[in-house]
Amino acid sequence: MSRFPPGSALIVLLSAGCALNFGTDPVQPPDGWTDVLDHAGETGDVVVEDGPDAEDVIEDDEVSPGCDPGGSDDFCDGSTLMRCNTDGTAYVSVSCSPGVCIEETHAHCMDMDVHNVDDDSLLCAGTSGLGPDEVPDNRTWVVYFTDTGEIRAYNEDFSENTQIRGSGDGDVGGIVYTQQDQPDGAPPLGILSLSSLTVPPGVGFAAIGTRAAVLLVCGPVLVEGLAGSFALPADTITGLPVPGAAGGIGGLPAVNPDGGGTGGGGVGGIAFTYRGGGGGGGHGAAGGSGGGLGTATGGAGGGSYGAADLVPLTAGSGGGSGADPYDASCSSEGGSGGGAMLIASTVSIDVAASGSIEMGGAAGTGGMGCSSGGAGGAGGGSGGGLLLESPTVTVLGYLLAAGGGGGAGSPGTGEPGARGLEGIAAVGTATGGEGAGLGTSGGSGGNPSTGGGQNGQNGTLGVAIFMGGGGGGDGIIRINALAVDVTEARLHPLSGSGLFSTGDLALF
Repeated sequence: MSRFPPGSALIVLLSAGCALNFGTDPVQPPDGWTDVLDHAGETGDVVVEDGPDAEDVIEDDEVSPGCDPGGSDDFCDGSTLMRCNTDGTAYVSVSCSPGVCIEETHAHCMDMDVHNVDDDSLLCAGTSGLGPDEVPDNRTWVVYFTDTGEIRAYNEDFSENTQIRGSGDGDVGGIVYTQQDQPDGAPPLGILSLSSLTVPPGVGFAAIGTRAAVLLVCGPVLVEGLAGSFALPADTITGLPVPGAAGGIGGLPAVNPDGGGTGGGGVGGIAFTYRGGGGGGGHGAAGGSGGGLGTATGGAGGGSYGAADLVPLTAGSGGGSGADPYDASCSSEGGSGGGAMLIASTVSIDVAASGSIEMGGAAGTGGMGCSSGGAGGAGGGSGGGLLLESPTVTVLGYLLAAGGGGGAGSPGTGEPGARGLEGIAAVGTATGGEGAGLGTSGGSGGNPSTGGGQNGQNGTLGVAIFMGGGGGGDGIIRINALAVDVTEARLHPLSGSGLFSTGDLALF
């Protein structure tokens, strides 16, 4: 299911000041929505607040006296440790910031170690937050440019925008931006340090750029709208598909027909008048191969890569272009890969029932029907990577990293094939474009239970000679916390796929 209304323009954000229409429809559970009944992680009463290091005596009328100075009555109040004083008559407050207050065994402060980030002090380096007070009226989209640190807010039709944070390293208006490399060829990071983060209902927050998005938040994170780094279809102005942050771009005819990224799908093959479909991009799971006929082989699906714990942090890859032997400009365009995003909070991460964090891949377009003949459909992009780290993580809404569906082959000369469905908002499978005439169907994106993209449908001699593209594989979702509640969450992929997992929060 696409989040974008029919006929809406899609405008690429390639640099500061350009506009990107992500759409503004609220998240609605599509037909076939999968309810997730897993309760992952260990329980623990952990609540954290930010605040300056200080010790304040709590008066008798605020907290009942008569506490045990031995520590058995000490407790956590957010990020503050409430410690009984030596004579047992009152409590003294001790801020744990930038660490966390935990009550396992006994109440005490610990420091939090964020995975993939070299400098732990960045976790509480920001002194300003991002929320309703920072977003001007009539602005419905907030975009973070991961290559520069700039943040801009756009109105619904993107005719107006307001700069919230200017470009540049270091502290700009209380929000700190830092760049960092990752090992093993993983994408570099663009790190924002904030004091708090709130995405209210009806507002979207998206990250875009060649660097993976890292949001380090010293206070709480609340997502009631749409957040993430998802891929978009080819834009009507520039003709370029748009990947999520650090994601691979979809295959472009006459430019680079193979999908970009570590698991990019291959371009469809050509034999006589037969056109193979492009392969779907891979990430956590492999992409499906494009449909083929004889020696007009389908493009290879991208292979799987990326660790289950998202160390290092990885993004999705693009699908390959469909084949056209006559006019490369008429070939189909592969869907781009979803982005990579890490969100860490010393307090809590809450995704409300109305909220979602999405890292979906874009669909492959259908084979273009040019006057010179038809073309194969393109492969869908793979889902991205999402890593959440906080003492408590509660999800009542959606966490999605679905692969996009492959496009169908052209029905015949002058007729375009159907595009697949986007991995964006796909909790069930993002289906491939439906074949017709001389074109076969595209493969579906990753199944939430298995993750792998479906192959595009093969052709039949004399019946169907323009083949569909493969579906994009699913991405990876990881949550590290002391307490995780996803009993009401809508997830894609599901925990049984091996691509959604939970782990322990790193403390020292």
